[in-house]
Amino acid sequence: MSTTQEIETQTFTRSGFLNKALYIYVAAIVFFAGFFKIADLDFWWHLQTGKILWQTKTFQRTEIYSFTSAGRPYVDHEWLFQLIQFALYQNAGAAGVIIFKCLLFVATYLLIAHFLSRQQTSVLTIALVFILSVLGARVRFIERPEMFTIFFLVCTYVLIDTYLKKNDRRIWWIPAIIIIWSNVHAAVILGLIVQLIFLAALMFERLIGPSGYPASYNPEPGQLRKLLLVFGLSIACTGLNPCGYEVLTVPFHLTSIINSGLLNNQEWQQPSFIDVPFFYGCIFIAFLIQALHYRRLHIANFLMTAFFGYISLRYVRNVGIFCVLMPLLVAPYLQELSVHAESKRKILFPALAILTFLLIATSPFEFGIGQASYFPDKIVQFTKTQNLQGNMLNSYGFGGYLIWNLYPDRKVFIDGRNEVYLPLIKKLVQSRGDSKNWKNLLSEYHIEYALLNYVDQLEQLTVVQPDNTRITTYAPFSSTHFPRRAWALIYWDDDGMILIKRNAANQKLLSLEYGSVFPEGAGYQESLARAGRINVSKAVEELQRKLREDPSCYRARRLLRIMKGDV
Repeated sequence: MSTTQEIETQTFTRSGFLNKALYIYVAAIVFFAGFFKIADLDFWWHLQTGKILWQTKTFQRTEIYSFTSAGRPYVDHEWLFQLIQFALYQNAGAAGVIIFKCLLFVATYLLIAHFLSRQQTSVLTIALVFILSVLGARVRFIERPEMFTIFFLVCTYVLIDTYLKKNDRRIWWIPAIIIIWSNVHAAVILGLIVQLIFLAALMFERLIGPSGYPASYNPEPGQLRKLLLVFGLSIACTGLNPCGYEVLTVPFHLTSIINSGLLNNQEWQQPSFIDVPFFYGCIFIAFLIQALHYRRLHIANFLMTAFFGYISLRYVRNVGIFCVLMPLLVAPYLQELSVHAESKRKILFPALAILTFLLIATSPFEFGIGQASYFPDKIVQFTKTQNLQGNMLNSYGFGGYLIWNLYPDRKVFIDGRNEVYLPLIKKLVQSRGDSKNWKNLLSEYHIEYALLNYVDQLEQLTVVQPDNTRITTYAPFSSTHFPRRAWALIYWDDDGMILIKRNAANQKLLSLEYGSVFPEGAGYQESLARAGRINVSKAVEELQRKLREDPSCYRARRLLRIMKGDV
């Protein structure tokens, strides 16, 4: 068995071929992991904002896309990202956006691979750490500003670590990175936090130095002062954007909205082990490795592991940040791990092959070029073709796509910019279980039609009978909030549906109504048929009509099979 000193001094030499093979492997798996159709719901309003910025050459200061929050202050802290995305989409379409995203993640991981290679880590160890990192992070390989945040975080870590070890002059690149970062994403504050963690760790090491605890860095006397200067310049550079230092308050404002309980946003939920098992694998490995080395803990990396572990365990939107950083967080211990890995090649090589196969064979997104199938493109087309009039209510997830496709002719009810819609969100919360408040809200905003995605989970309702007895029943959102006596279903497909208000601005379209079809709600159509509350023959006729118009509609085929079984 190797002693600690032998482990620390042992190096791993490899040929240029192995280095190239490693880089090719890393680039290939990262590119493949990110090569999927445009998937992010918010991508489209970012695209529209980039388009308007390019056309008008002015920054948005107030909300313009909705009729519910028009004129409210809007901090466009992502304008540069939006401009880049629009330029890519305008000149190269979805392919340009997707390939650019993949290349940015490839550059991020190649930088990490180069950093680890310089630390004499074995190829097998690097490959294993990388495949786990990519498997955990790929759920966030989407077209969002955070892809720049991840890249800049890695750059910041590598520059500071290299500076403290080699007094590298490229430390002065950090303020320049901060300037770009603050115009791309409000998460620029993470770049300041990483610098602050390094400074805190260095000061802590100085305090415990006399006790004999091994230091991670041994900086020269002037290096700490220079690092403080870089930190001060970075703070100053953060304000060099159209929003000024307000960009630093955006994450706290968003967090306060989520913590208030007003909004149940999936991105701000705690990550589920079932949904992101490899993220939890990365968390476990990072903390386990550091716990096993508690006698020579790398203080800066431990503090970063704790911080990024906390924010990623709290909010699913941060899991990609932690997983991409994970190889760096365990980097100080990888040379020692490489010794053990080399002795267990017969086990680890098959493990690497299995993990690589899992990455290739599975994906949380739709592989290829284009846009994901769940965007309501047919609903948008119907809205345009039939020239629906008046104010529309739309589902939260539809908002961004509708902004890109319908603005300025039509303005949305709501979209993914939570901070813009705070007063509206409060009203929605108040009307969740109160039918009277809901009717008042529809009346207040003069809603004429609704574009809704499906919520197949049924809501529990308590109905008061004429004799004051209470009956518990279940119904989908569209039936409870848009009852058919007041609203008519005139279009639906696999992505969602359109309902119009009866005897109102769009009443000429009532001839298109599906009066006996209820496409939302698990088992709801069948329960209505069994209870005799719909005309089954008419439902079959309407479903057949739908399939003539849209033969690929899965919901129509399924409901038709159910109805024919009841006839």
